[in-house]
Amino acid sequence: MNSSHDEIAKLGAAISKQDFRDSFLSDPDGALKQHGVDKAQIPQELLDTMSSLSSEQLAALASVKETLQNHNVPSHITAQMV
Repeated sequence: MNSSHDEIAKLGAAISKQDFRDSFLSDPDGALKQHGVDKAQIPQELLDTMSSLSSEQLAALASVKETLQNHNVPSHITAQMV
């Protein structure tokens, strides 16, 4: 896995946390830094998309991700779904 993929995986883990989602809405850079995500390794388009989402939409995204993981859906399929 390359470093960009590693950072996207960290972002995926962070989005599952309510405190990350709350802080991301008001301070994306601070939230990423606090959760150990290197912003420079995340595609700007992904950050822009996430920044355009509401709190409810971020929570729904996290819920879909968690549900797929709970049903042991392989990560390559989860990536296609989310």
